[in-house]
This record gives sequence, C-alpha cells and structure tokens, in this order.
Amino acid sequence: MYSTRILRKGILILLTLLALSTVVQAQDATEIDSLQHDGFDRTYHVTVPSSYDGDTPVPLVIALHATGMSGKAMQVLTDFDSYAEENGFIVVYPNSISAGWNSGFDTSPDAPHDAAFMQVLIAQLQNEYNIDPDQISLTGFGSGGLLAAKVGCDIPQQISSVAVVGPMLWGYFADACAEDAEAPVNILFVHGDSDPIYPIQGDLTSGIWSTQQSLDFWAERNGCDTGSRTGDEHNLLVYNDCTDGTEVALYTVHEGGHIWPRIGDYSLNQLGIDATALVTSYFLRDGEGLDWSIEQDAPFSERARGFVFYVPTTYDGREPMPAIVLLHGKGGVGYEAAASSEMIPIAEREGIIMIYPDGINNEWQYMKDVPIYRDLGFDDTVFIRDLIDDLSMDLKIDPERIYAAGISNGGFMTERLACTANDLFAAFASVIASGYFGMDVICADQPPVPIMFVHGSGDPIVPWAGSPVQTQSGLIYISTPIPQTIEFWAGHNHCNPDASSREDLEPAREDTSVSIFDIYDCEDNGRVLLYAIINGGHTWPGVDWENPDLLGRTNFDINAGEEIWKFFQQYTLTPSEE
Repeated sequence: MYSTRILRKGILILLTLLALSTVVQAQDATEIDSLQHDGFDRTYHVTVPSSYDGDTPVPLVIALHATGMSGKAMQVLTDFDSYAEENGFIVVYPNSISAGWNSGFDTSPDAPHDAAFMQVLIAQLQNEYNIDPDQISLTGFGSGGLLAAKVGCDIPQQISSVAVVGPMLWGYFADACAEDAEAPVNILFVHGDSDPIYPIQGDLTSGIWSTQQSLDFWAERNGCDTGSRTGDEHNLLVYNDCTDGTEVALYTVHEGGHIWPRIGDYSLNQLGIDATALVTSYFLRDGEGLDWSIEQDAPFSERARGFVFYVPTTYDGREPMPAIVLLHGKGGVGYEAAASSEMIPIAEREGIIMIYPDGINNEWQYMKDVPIYRDLGFDDTVFIRDLIDDLSMDLKIDPERIYAAGISNGGFMTERLACTANDLFAAFASVIASGYFGMDVICADQPPVPIMFVHGSGDPIVPWAGSPVQTQSGLIYISTPIPQTIEFWAGHNHCNPDASSREDLEPAREDTSVSIFDIYDCEDNGRVLLYAIINGGHTWPGVDWENPDLLGRTNFDINAGEEIWKFFQQYTLTPSEE
C-alpha cells in the first residue's frame, strides 16, 4: 500500500508542477456559461479535457469557491484543470451572486437558493455533456465546502462524493439536513489542525461543530457503524462500515490553517500536501481501501497563513490586471472584509483582482519595530509581499498597479505598508483608522506616497480626537487625532501647505455629510486626501453595516470602495532604476 501511495503521490505532484507553466493557457480554454435561476443570471466556467469526445460518459467535478472568491479564483487556486486534463473529467467553477454561498444558514425569503442552483446546474451540464451519473462530485473551500455538503444532503441519490476543504459543519445543518437521507453520500473533510476559524473542538458561541460532531452527523446519515473505523497513523480517519459501501473520512493537515493546501514553488503554506491532488484521488478512487490517500510530507512553512482572492470573470490570462490588497479590521478575517466592503462588484466591473489576507489572531502587527511593541516573531509586511509573489505566479497581476487599503486595524497596517512596502504598492487608502504612536520610527527616510483617508468625526472606536494613553514616559497617542494624522503625512510627503482644496458634498440625509480635503502639491507624486465624514461612525461609507448603536452612523453620500478605486487608478508605480 505504501509503495502504491507514493507512486500515486509522485504522479499527482508531477502534474501539479507541470501545471504551473501552463496555467494561463488552461484558463484561456475555459468557457464562460450562464443560466437563469430565481431571476438571476448565474454564471460558471467549464473546463473540458481534450480527450472528451461526447460518446464516452465522463466524471463531473464541481468546485465551489470560498467567500470573497470567484469561480476564476477557485480555478487558479486549485488548478483542477490539470487534473481534469490528465484524468478525463469535466470540472466546473460556478460563481456566487453575493460574496459567498448560502448553504442553509440564511433562511430569509430573499436569500439566494444556492443549493437549488446546483441542482439546476447539474441538470444543465447533463444536457450539454455526456456525464457519468455515477461520478458526480462536489468540492469546495470555505462556504463553498459547506454548500457542497448541503447539496449532498438535498440530492444524495445524484451525488457520488463530497469533499469539504477548510470548514467543519455548523449547527444549522441539523435543520438544513433534517430529512432522512434518501441515499448515502461519501464525504471527505480536509481540515487543518491549526485552523483559527474552525478549531478542532468547534465553537459553541458561533455554532460551529467540532470535527467529531461533523463526522458523527454524516456517519449517522450514511448509516455507519461508528465503532468501526480505520485510517493511518498520520492524517486519515475513516468510518468505512456504512450503507452501500460508502464512507465518511477526515484528513487532518498537520499545522494547517484555514487554507487550501498547495505544493509548488510558493513561499506560503508549504505543508507537504496538495488538497487538489488529494480530492482528485478521493473522487476517482476505485473500490474500497485507503489507496487514494496521500501521506503528508513534513511541513516546512513557518506558519500557515490564510487568504482569499477574487478574480473577475473577464480575466483570461492574456492582459495583466490591477490588484487591490484589502486588509480586514481587528477581530475579522479576509473573507469578512470582502463581504463588508462590497468591493467585489466594483472589481468585477472594473477588472480588478481583489486580495483579502488574514491577520494572525485576527489582527495586523502594524507597530512592529516600535519601542513599546512586543515582537510576536512574524512580519506582516513580509507575509503580504510573499502572498503577492505567490499569486503572481498564477495570475497576470500588473506590477505597476498594485494598491493597498485597509479597514480599522487593517487601515493602521496600510499606513505601515506605505512606509515598508512603497516599492510594491502604487497608492494607499486607510478607512476608519488614523496615525499612531511610532510612525515617525517606521516611516523615517521613506519616500512620499499617495495616501487617502476616510474617517468619521463621530467614530466611537478610533476617535477623531485620538486615543491618549498615560505611560511612564508621559502621554502618548495610540491613535493620533485625524488633524495630526493628516499633518504627519503632509510633512512626510513634503507637501506645500498652501496648495490644498476643500469640497463639501451636498448631503442626501441630515445625519451625516462629507467634506473632502485634498493636499495635492507634494514631492514625488505624493498626495494626502481626506474624506471627512461629519458625524460618521466606525463604518464603511456606502454600505449598510449592522450595530449602529455600537459603531455609529453610516454615510451614504459616497461609497468608500468607489472613491478608493477613483483615487487608486490615478497612480502607477514607477519601476526603480537598478
């Protein structure tokens, strides 16, 4: 068994490495199709292997993206295309109509019926292609994995196997999948034992089940004898005494976070296992046994780092696209920033690649190297550089049009990037954040940059007047007042203080208004732009955030995402002369 496993692993790894040099061509060959469902135009990308002749039935794999991603992004992240070509199956990458998929959590009348869309999509694909009805499988990352499981609940008689990469099931599955299963469905969970979003023990507060609860729930649906299990001593646990020879499996990625594990020449998340190879091997397994499993090599990344990214449907790999890195606020993660900022429609319309990284412990270490800062042993600037380098291996990102923006804690980190990564980013935007103690240290001897701020005068979290703290050395500002923040950046950019303008927008409502302050005569393409939201709170203008009692008022005279892109597209990075 060991030699078979190594051989299979070697072949799949070889295919992955070969795919790295052909990813753009594979994307060019992918069709973009659509169908009408629930009044929406639902789009999806289809990759058909060159061996397909229409006469022989072929397996179908549907790969569902995570929240904050797209079908194109899932195609790039997983590279199922190469495995489809080698193994002769059709792979489909659908697009959600919101930031993520609804797997049953949202039961409101106007919620997307994504599981029903999957059923219609499968029927459509069966009409267009000669699909083997006994080999229809779904996989997904994040919310896409949860939707794959929901479809397995809804139409088990049509689904051969499901692979969920990243999450465990939520408590709402007890209601969403309450009906008795008409047929058993094979399921594989691929889960990182260091996943900060889906911990092994679950999260009772949010309703996330533990790995054991998730396995037991599906084992009951499949009629498994939970006292009979097998696996290996490394990664795999399998309930294999189930109805009709089905199984329920858990593959634990050691030191894995909330990621889709990959192999190759990437800097990040080198954990010795490729999820696409593993899932493909699971879907195409022949009979019972564990020969499909791939043993994880010893991890050799220092730490797993999560991220999601959005690629527009218009991306074809021929022309480079601009990219925006958007950093979440404290307590959040990348996919939440994707949802709360609502920049994906802008990215789709304008042709922008959006990148949403995850900070460790749900925050960014923007004060690294400041005397009062306790060094935690990692550098988020290095992580973000590595992430862009990794994504640039698979995507044509325009190196002169990469931009950085951030929300709250992510806005503070964006200001750090303006001084530690101004050779990478062409412009910067900080939303509901200010300057902070130690910026003079971080930004010493750094060149001017174009930087934009959006801040509310009624912000209760990052006050307009700053956050003073008394220390043994005296009074310091953890967050500096907004006027002093603008003064700092105007000085940093060597701006002419007499060359500025103010524009007061006509307010649509009485509760908030917008004044725009532009300091435009600065050295070396520098600029400081402030959108002052009068009476505005700790919110993203233009998007209806919840908890107004906690966060304050939201202004709707502008859309922060639209204004950020309007600012960014004025700037390109001038290559350094070396």
